[in-house]
Amino acid sequence: MCTNVCQFTVFISRQEQTNIPTSHSHRRNSMPKGTAVITGAANGIGQAYAQRLAADGFDIAVADVVEASATKALVEAAGRKFFSSLVDVTSPESTLKFAADVGETLPPVVALVNNAGIYPWKSFADTDYALWRKVLGVNLDGAFLMSKAFIPGMVERKLGRIVNVPSRSCLLPVLAGLGFRDRSDHRRRRRASPPVSTPTPLPPTTQAKD
Repeated sequence: MCTNVCQFTVFISRQEQTNIPTSHSHRRNSMPKGTAVITGAANGIGQAYAQRLAADGFDIAVADVVEASATKALVEAAGRKFFSSLVDVTSPESTLKFAADVGETLPPVVALVNNAGIYPWKSFADTDYALWRKVLGVNLDGAFLMSKAFIPGMVERKLGRIVNVPSRSCLLPVLAGLGFRDRSDHRRRRRASPPVSTPTPLPPTTQAKD
């Protein structure tokens, strides 16, 4: 099991009304410039996202658990506005406050990159429930709560994109089936089943109602 969210992009746009071309060369340039929010962008790949988006003309807001001064320097060097805050992405209150602060400081948010994630380098046998919940809280709840905080504004403006960034670390041969490090001195048989489509009737309580 990989404990990060699957990769997907949510588009909220006026593309149908404005007939914006959909080729790759036009998708990036067709979005009106505004603010891009990136979680976990104080360093690493999140910082690279911030630098590239700033170069493309977006102002940048960063939510992280450490100061993002290095990212700030890169964004401002590109001539763009920058805002950052220490945010607990597992907290509804913290994410909503961050969204409000961004709204008061920068232009409207038109993109959200849920990049924050943690990947403990521990064997599954040594992973306790508290750590398990922490991983799920950051990697799954974080993407949910940040999206909930920024989607209302995107819907109101009929424009926005959300990208959830996964990690391939759980696919590496050195990692065990649950996405955590395994010990080579333990001999066991593992089998990874590829995803398949299986028709499954939904219980009445889970079916959508008109």
